[in-house]
Amino acid sequence: MIWVQGPAGVPDPAMDSPRLVLKSTPPRAHRMAIARPRLDALWDAVHERAMIEICAPSGFGKSTLMVQWRRRWLERGALVAWLTLDAEDTPNRFAAALAYALRVASGRTSFARVGELAEDAARERDALTAILAEVASLATPTILMLDDAERLPRDTVQDALSYFLINAPANLTVVAGTRVAREFASVQIIAHADHARVDVGDLRLDLDEAVTLLRKRFGKRIELDDCVRLHELTEGWPIGLQLAAAAVERAPHYPSAITALSARHGDIERYFIGSLLDRLPEPVVQFLTRIAILDPLSPPLCEAVTGCACAPAFLDQIMADTPILSVAELQGWMRLHTLARDFLLGRFEQLPVQERMELHRRAAAWLADHDHLPGASRHAIMAGDVDSAKAYAGRSLWVLGTTGNLAEALHWLDQFPLETLEPELRLIGAWIMAFSERVERARPIAAAALSDPASPSKVAFVAALVASAIEASCDRIGTVAPIMARWPECPADLDDPVHGLAYANTRAAIDFHNGVTQTARALAAPAPTATSNRTLMLVQAFGRMFASMAFLREADPQRVESLLHPALVHAERTLGRRSAVAGIYAACLAAALVERNEIARAEAMLANRMDVIERFTFPDPILLASRALARLAVAQGDLQRARFVLDNLTALGAARGIPRFTLASLAMRVALYAQEGHAQTAATLMASLEALEGAFDAPEFQPFQTEYRLQRSIARAYVALARYDTAHAEAELGEAAAMAASGNRTRDALTVQVLQAVAARQRKADRAPARLAEALAVAAMHGCLRVAEDTHPAAVTLRDEAAPPARPAPATAPRLRKEVAAAGGLLTPKEAEVLQLLAAGHSNKLIARTMDVSDETVKWHLKNLFSKLSAGTRRHAVDRARMMGLLEGRDVLAS
Repeated sequence: MIWVQGPAGVPDPAMDSPRLVLKSTPPRAHRMAIARPRLDALWDAVHERAMIEICAPSGFGKSTLMVQWRRRWLERGALVAWLTLDAEDTPNRFAAALAYALRVASGRTSFARVGELAEDAARERDALTAILAEVASLATPTILMLDDAERLPRDTVQDALSYFLINAPANLTVVAGTRVAREFASVQIIAHADHARVDVGDLRLDLDEAVTLLRKRFGKRIELDDCVRLHELTEGWPIGLQLAAAAVERAPHYPSAITALSARHGDIERYFIGSLLDRLPEPVVQFLTRIAILDPLSPPLCEAVTGCACAPAFLDQIMADTPILSVAELQGWMRLHTLARDFLLGRFEQLPVQERMELHRRAAAWLADHDHLPGASRHAIMAGDVDSAKAYAGRSLWVLGTTGNLAEALHWLDQFPLETLEPELRLIGAWIMAFSERVERARPIAAAALSDPASPSKVAFVAALVASAIEASCDRIGTVAPIMARWPECPADLDDPVHGLAYANTRAAIDFHNGVTQTARALAAPAPTATSNRTLMLVQAFGRMFASMAFLREADPQRVESLLHPALVHAERTLGRRSAVAGIYAACLAAALVERNEIARAEAMLANRMDVIERFTFPDPILLASRALARLAVAQGDLQRARFVLDNLTALGAARGIPRFTLASLAMRVALYAQEGHAQTAATLMASLEALEGAFDAPEFQPFQTEYRLQRSIARAYVALARYDTAHAEAELGEAAAMAASGNRTRDALTVQVLQAVAARQRKADRAPARLAEALAVAAMHGCLRVAEDTHPAAVTLRDEAAPPARPAPATAPRLRKEVAAAGGLLTPKEAEVLQLLAAGHSNKLIARTMDVSDETVKWHLKNLFSKLSAGTRRHAVDRARMMGLLEGRDVLAS
């Protein structure tokens, strides 16, 4: 029996063997746990440290990660001891539990003798010293995993655990899972870089991991868009995602269920009641309820709204003890988790009306005093102060528009129409509407300011920029140059850098669509940082968009990714995944990722974003995203979905009067039908494409004439190849090659070269394989890895025929049907083999014959197995081995 000190200082047999068995038994691996390569890579980096601290609030999967990492250590042959801690683990009880856990992990009875020292509280340090000596004598990597370490008493941490860590031998690693930060690691350990910390940022599920988990649960029943929406709603919080998935799983229609998902009822509500209301002090719960209206929030703001001087201390406690508060992008600001905020708003709405209005009034006043005008206007409306809300909204339009918060800006323009605003604000409102479906409402306002002879020069210049944005939004690039003719150079006396960048973007748009890419390439600004001027976010996004379009035209998708990925991360963190700025970057990045044959990443990039891209951006991102979606569908063999995407693009072009959308849709559909050999259908679509020529003769669309003629020649070549009219195809491809070369259209030139190789193959020319190989080599050098697949099936066939034959795989020796997954360092190889055969139900005699040993040897191994596994029967030994992760049968190649 192992004893601990009772309340009166007398031995108390509370720490009996069953209790120790439970404390030293690792939890069952969650059935929905997924492999997380990102955390596997983190284990590779830190697994040899003396101390690894896994610190995160409830629900972030600390124990799950510890179970998975335990498995990895076992696979490396390490001894792994598990110990679940609690508030009753005094120093001597802690030492006794350590000894027991290490005895279970190692099978060495010497740890049991060491544990007897812990019966005497005065000899707790002697017991720890003896444990450390025993670990050192193992001469095997030994891992001690301490779960629920936040429950360990302070004196145990400062005395017993600190001593244990400071004196740990080189073969010992301690892993502590804790909900709150504790000073586990000593100064010496940290100074020697022997300490690693895994925190919330590491444990939060990224989008790929969330999709993997949801697909594991739902299979093909859930669409990628729905997975993305659930990930955004739960913000990568593992338990939140599981609760949301459980709520949605019972619904007949997942998209509707996700839209209606709420934390105010069901399992999610019960979770928050159990983890928040029942665990936090009542004053903190009341404080949380009243700050639920704030998004984001800061300690001074919370103090001003609640009148509570303890606001900073309460926020620190909530941040430390719960998963519902996270650091926002701006320094000193925080955000409530979306689901937690929804739950708390349900409680806020139960407060008296007058109290609610007063809280909103205080929030509006503080935010207005500190120039956070968008938030001030929202709270003023809720407080019933319409006049103040209108004043704040008018002053916030510029900030909302320039930062890319277009949805909120348009919301306020609906509340207070342009005609009711002051002249300067009307022009800002028109500029915001230029990036939306309400563009036609903005045109007369910009035209009036531009044509008014009384307008000051600065106002006229801004009006010209707004008018140019309106025309560009309608794809009427031909009218932009005449509007800007009065300003061949950017004025030097601008009041705001936004205007200077907007002018550069306007010039880049004119030049790019007239075949000159240098101006656009110059807009490849470095990624913004947290301290960057936020009012430049939208205008910089358009600049990077033009630069990316230039790189894509020149067949350089790698430059696009290096330029836009950091910017996208910043935009998503600052404005949200479904912001207009993030949508612009995502459209360009998706196009680049398709070129690089990163199909899954490209699909995830556009998931749950297309509606934002279509509503709040220029025609170019819409074209890039639609083409990428269609190419993704083709790559996945879903031609029906590809045609749906292209039909939607045609409908959008007709609704908005943008013939370039119709051109792109028709050109791609001609290519798809021609590639399938449907020459007649392709020819019918070709007639519609030919009929578009007159549209591009209009002055506003003349800059796109070269693009139209190039796409027409390529489409004609596709139809000719489908009809096996090789001469006609080669003539059209010759014209297309000349146009691509003159406009620096390297990507189009690669398509033409591949089609020329296909045409050469049709007429059985000897040079066909060499021409294709040259084109694909150039494409690969530029990072375009899908040129053959995207261009023509015949190109893929020709490439594969010319490829050298694959070497046959080396013969492998036949292996057993089942094998032991990992025995760690606990079992010898012979014991592991006996365990394997035992799990297969073999008798002692059959085990002996299989291993070619005597019956007595088998009995000896079984005796050792029973001792090391603390088992009493054969079945018990197998069950214990599976529970400890030592036995996990899996099918392998049979002879």
